[in-house]
Amino acid sequence: MWLCYINNIILIWSGTREKFYDFSNTLEDFKGEAKKLYFRFKQRAYKKALEVDRSTLLIPRSQKTKIIKKTNENSKVIRVIGDFCAEHEEIKQILNKHWHILEQDYEFKKLIGARPTVTFRQSKNLNDQLTHSHYSNAVKSTWLSNKIKGCYKCGTCKACPWIKKTVTVERISRIM
Repeated sequence: MWLCYINNIILIWSGTREKFYDFSNTLEDFKGEAKKLYFRFKQRAYKKALEVDRSTLLIPRSQKTKIIKKTNENSKVIRVIGDFCAEHEEIKQILNKHWHILEQDYEFKKLIGARPTVTFRQSKNLNDQLTHSHYSNAVKSTWLSNKIKGCYKCGTCKACPWIKKTVTVERISRIM
């Protein structure tokens, strides 16, 4: 059932029926009829129609009770959240196996509750989920990427046997 007020006409929908009420007199007549409707709702125990917070009308009653139960039950559950890795089962087992050590502290036990809930976030993309290679493609650095000043041997060119390690660039006089 819903109520709509447009241009001094009240339109009330109730199931498949509709009723039109015309209040062309004054706003006080409309307020009086609205007050009567309010009391009728109250007598019939339509609590949802009288609630101040209209956002609660969107949640079904069965879900409201589930939400309340979950918050009461899980109020003392510690959640351990981490990124997904291949060893997540082993991490869970280690935490559950040695949880009794953490529970021995009285004040900590009041805070944590029974056992931890271990959850892992989903990896950002498929590349993160796949096993990473143990082999790396080592790229040899060149003189362009090296920030050391002076002459040095790169080890990959034909001129390396003729290069002398120095800090300054030397010029051979016989070349010119």
